[in-house]
Amino acid sequence: MTTDLMADRLATTTAGRASGPVPDALHELTVVVRDLLDCPVSLVSLLDGDRLRWLASSPVRTPDVDPTDLGSGYVVEPTVFCRRVIATGLPLSVDDTSTAPGVLDGDLQRGTTLTGLGARAYCGVPLTAGDAGVVGVLVALDVEPRTWTPAEVAVLTRLGVLASAALGLRRVGDEATRSRAAAETATTQAQVLLALSEALADTETAVDIACAVSDVAARTLGASYCFLGLVDPTRRRLEFVPVPGHPGLEDPQWDWVPVGDAHPAGNAAVTGRATWFPDAAALMERHPTTWDPATGPVAYEATAHLPLSHAGEVVGVLSLVFDTPRSWTAAARDEKLALARYTAQALNRAQLLAERRTAAQTLQLAMLTRLPEPDHLQLAGRYVPSSDVDQVGGDWYDAFLSPDGATCLVIGDVTGHDTAAAAVMGQVRSILRGYGVDRDEDPSRTVARLDHAMGALAIDTYATLVLGRIEQPAPAAASGMRRLRWTNAGHPPPLLLHPDGRVEVLDRPPHLLVGLHPDAPRVDHTVDIPPGATVVLYTDGLVERRGVDLDTAVDHLAQRLAALAPLPLEDLLDELLAELSPGADDDIAILAARFHPEDRPRPAEAGPSEVPATPVPA
Repeated sequence: MTTDLMADRLATTTAGRASGPVPDALHELTVVVRDLLDCPVSLVSLLDGDRLRWLASSPVRTPDVDPTDLGSGYVVEPTVFCRRVIATGLPLSVDDTSTAPGVLDGDLQRGTTLTGLGARAYCGVPLTAGDAGVVGVLVALDVEPRTWTPAEVAVLTRLGVLASAALGLRRVGDEATRSRAAAETATTQAQVLLALSEALADTETAVDIACAVSDVAARTLGASYCFLGLVDPTRRRLEFVPVPGHPGLEDPQWDWVPVGDAHPAGNAAVTGRATWFPDAAALMERHPTTWDPATGPVAYEATAHLPLSHAGEVVGVLSLVFDTPRSWTAAARDEKLALARYTAQALNRAQLLAERRTAAQTLQLAMLTRLPEPDHLQLAGRYVPSSDVDQVGGDWYDAFLSPDGATCLVIGDVTGHDTAAAAVMGQVRSILRGYGVDRDEDPSRTVARLDHAMGALAIDTYATLVLGRIEQPAPAAASGMRRLRWTNAGHPPPLLLHPDGRVEVLDRPPHLLVGLHPDAPRVDHTVDIPPGATVVLYTDGLVERRGVDLDTAVDHLAQRLAALAPLPLEDLLDELLAELSPGADDDIAILAARFHPEDRPRPAEAGPSEVPATPVPA
């Protein structure tokens, strides 16, 4: 075969080669081999699995045809000669390939082989790369049989050492490139997960989580949409969590999908395995009855559907939707699976928080018993927690009847505003309530007994409170007047709303908090209450604000109470809270008593009169 024909055939083979960068040094080295050994062409071939990849070649030297560059990346079957060099790690020279052992047994009859290229003489030396051993062959070819002299083999061997060095540098460079790519991927993943962990830190509900994940997925992953679906208690439906402004969830028909094979998210819920679709066509082929990108809630291409598990059970599915096709590499999958794990953990925290909040609210409601409604006295109470976690605190209100028929009013504040504070408050409240119905006595005496009991029972807390008794001495009964007798243990002063709209601050000197000194002196105060008046007790959460002194804050409350005086009692409390509770740093309790005139029927707005069925014995 002529060198012209070899050049033509090499040119033909390069039409199908894989593209990629080729080190210039190896190209130059093959030219040196070609010129020093006076052969038509030299090649550098590297192992790629069980095949050879031509990494570099010299132009074919022909007398009449322009040089033709073989290029790089074309994959061929390993010839028997190259296989032998790789297996032995020794140079091999073949003077005539047509008569060499192995040529006629079919080793050279597949694909583009030495026979196909018209090579009749072969000389190859091993190329090594450090610990990897033999990784390829430096080859010299001729179109005519020739005798390869020991000197030529030695030259090729020495040039093979240079080629091995170049390959070693290339390998180091490739490893550095891979390391940089891995580091960049790890950094990107870390940034994504850091952004997600920060976004999820303050989430408390599934809606919070869905909004946070949607935002992070859009900003860091380029996701067009994010669907968070929760498996319902029947495990038959996957219900999507609403995200404000999410165009895919505005139509009620897309509120849920069935758990099962009909929808990719439903399939992930039932199998517990993530599914990855590079484009919409692949998804529609697997799930033909699911959302069509042209008619469904959103247009899409690539999607990922990731099960969210806790304690071995799938509790939901996170679906990421992209508007362009993409290949799901191992690194990309790992990143999305980590995102799903973070989301599942956040959902578990939200579930635990909801259960804790429910238990705490049950506890709080148990502390806020139904208020009595004796005769023409109307009572109303409100409680607003400050803790976003427990939704309970140490504030409370209470009212009950004493043995002599007097109505007792209580407002109190145990230090703290969490479940622990609520538990201690329950102890203090129960003791005070028990003492209040145990006997007829002045409020100061009852509070003093409470203070002693707290010390004896090792109730290690402090509390402020107001305990009042609504009495009606015989001389005052004829005029409809009542009397409030109260004691104040370090609490904000009660307010008296007169029938004409004036507000009187009952700012008698308060006494020491309970829990500090059981023998602290305590006294009672009294004020006459005309018909139509209202007494308001409250905790400091209603009035305390940063930068505002207590007297100024109480005066502001008195002004607002005067402005709302014409309202029915229930409406009055609601309006007070609407105006004053936003921005409160503490929980709030309010107890109000309205003294309706006794010379007329109890007004309908006050509701029916309710008192205990059996009087408490003295």
